[in-house]
Order: sequence, then C-alpha cells, then structure tokens
Amino acid sequence: MTVVQWVTPHADPLMRSGGALRTGHLIRELARDVEVHVLVVGDPPVDESALRKVTGAASARWFPGPGRVGVRALCLRHRWPLSVARMWNPAVTSALRAHPGSVLVAEHPQAALYRPGHPYLLHLHDAEAKRLRELPVSGGPVQRVQGWWERSTFPAWERAVTADPQVRVVTVSALDASALGVSATVVPNGTALQPYRQAPLAGRVLFVGALDYGPNRAGLGWWAEEVWPRLAEGFPRLTVIGRGGASALGTLADHPSLEVVGEVADLEPYYREAAMVVVPLLHGSGTRVKVLEAMAWSVPVLSTAKGAEGLQLVPGRDLLVADTAADFAASARRLVADVGLRRELGSSGRRAVEPYSWAEAGKLLRDLVLSVAVESSAERPSRS
Repeated sequence: MTVVQWVTPHADPLMRSGGALRTGHLIRELARDVEVHVLVVGDPPVDESALRKVTGAASARWFPGPGRVGVRALCLRHRWPLSVARMWNPAVTSALRAHPGSVLVAEHPQAALYRPGHPYLLHLHDAEAKRLRELPVSGGPVQRVQGWWERSTFPAWERAVTADPQVRVVTVSALDASALGVSATVVPNGTALQPYRQAPLAGRVLFVGALDYGPNRAGLGWWAEEVWPRLAEGFPRLTVIGRGGASALGTLADHPSLEVVGEVADLEPYYREAAMVVVPLLHGSGTRVKVLEAMAWSVPVLSTAKGAEGLQLVPGRDLLVADTAADFAASARRLVADVGLRRELGSSGRRAVEPYSWAEAGKLLRDLVLSVAVESSAERPSRS
C-alpha cells in the first residue's frame, strides 16, 4: 500500500478555519486509499488522537518548534524566513526516514524544509509571497521588524522550493499557479452541500473566518471604518465568527459595527439565521472556503472581487461583488431590503457550488500521489 507522510505547520482537529478544513478533508479523502501519517511541526501543541480520529490517518504526531531563541538563531544562520525556522525539528527528519518508500506531501512552502532527494508534492493553499506583499505592515516595533524580515526572505524561499526539479506543485486555483509562475496541478477547495433552504425574511449579517489571519482582520477593519459609516442607521451589526475571537482583533473588536462571537462549536444555527454572508477581503490569494460554505447553505454572499477570485462563480447571478466601500454598502443595503433577491442568489449560489466536492478534490490528489509514488520508485534504483 502506498504510504504518505503529510508534513504541515498546522492541523486543527476541529477544522475551524478554511485552511484547516482543506487539510482535514483532503487527508480524510486520501486516507480512504493510502496509508497517511500526519506530522505537525510548530506551536501550539495538537491533540494527536483527535486529529487521527477526524482524518482517518494511520498516525498523527506533533513536533514542537525550536522556540523563540532557536528561531532567531536559525534565521541568522541560514537566512530562513521566520515561518520556516519555526518548523525546524531534527526529529521530523528521523520520523520521515522511518518510511523510506513513502510519498512526502509538504503542506505550504515552509514544510519544503524537509524535502527529500526524490519527487514529492508541495501542497499550497495560496501564493504566500504575493499575499505578504499586499498585506499592510502593522503592529508594534517587534511585529514590524518580523514583518520586514519575512517580506525580505520569504519570496526567495518560495521561488527556490517551487523551482526544485523534484517538486510537483499543487495549488487551489490556476490564478495561484500563475502568480507563482509555476506549472501546477489544481486541486480546488470543496464544501459539504446542505439541503436547499430559503433565506429568512430577516436575519444576521455574518462573517466567518479565522480572526488571527491578517487579511481577515484587514477586511473587517475596512468594513468597520469604510463601509459601516455608509450604511443606514439601524443596519444590523456584523456577527463575526472565527478562531482567535476578540483577542485576535484587538481594539477593533469593540467597534460598534461588530458583534464578535469568536469560535463556535457548530456553525449551522448561524447559517440558518443568516440573511447574508459578507466577505470584505482586500488582500490574499487562494480561494475562500468561507464563500463555498455559505453557498452550500443557500446563504447569499456579498464579496469583494478578491474574496471571490479563483472560483467559477458568476457575479450578479451566484453572488454580489463590489470593491469600493460605497458599492459594498449599497449592495449590503439592497440585500437586507430585498428578500426575493436573497432567495434568488441563495438558490443560484447553491447550484454553483455543487461541483466543489471534497470527494472529487480528494480523487485528484490521490491520483497525483500515486503518480509520484510510481515516479519515485522508478528513480530510486538509479541512485543505489
């Protein structure tokens, strides 16, 4: 049986963010046909038993990162990006050697730190260097210095690992492959379809996303400072759900436009009550699982073009798209006032995401893994 070693800087058994949903579902689909061993490297610790149970992996192990002092030393010695140095643990190399004939799936450019000397998969959720360039620098002096270091070192690291002749790159969209300037196999994001529902006559205006993710924080700041002042008095506050909660948003959490709920065990009650989901993203790459998830619940979506990019959706038919604060506010008012439009968009969006299946994405990834396994086994005798 083919053995896969899946190395990642994060894996959340609760699958509370778009990235964790993609990781969890793809490992689960892959584990139906191959033996998967998950190696999570970095902080915080991961519940190994829960991760193994939810993904169906044969094993799941967590390895701590080198700590703050160790990270700084590695960065200065090797000129590694901070995010790469945080993933270094020599015990991971030993664990990988325990399965010499396995296929490595390195998730994110950081995990390419452990790339072998034979073909492997580099599984990318986005074009990370592009996202870093677009995201404004913020925070105190320490955060700004760290941001400067990452912007200075990460693009070269990303270029080097994606140019490796042994790598087979996987992206979520053709746009990301183009931004990276590489040939890649597209394995799109997916979602779990829910029964059709009609939008309620009135309901929540909802945002779902990891609040410790920079582009989400920036998007919520734009909503609060630019969009909210253009909305009529009495417009519903934006219900904000996501990992990190109020502490991740800092002072923004107290803005009168936001009702910050934070993490919840079950999103179903919120989607059932939602009049619409807003995706006010100005930065980032990849494709947004939050858009697919909302549409799977027949909830109408209002997004920026950045929030909807990379998905095969038709603006005006499957969702509304607006990029200026004035247009975004006008579209939000229109959706709140027009239940017929909400129901029309909800039904059309639900139909549009039917092709986005985790099972189909998993099949694409499985076929690629098996191809790399054959390729690797053919190369190994020539090295001996």
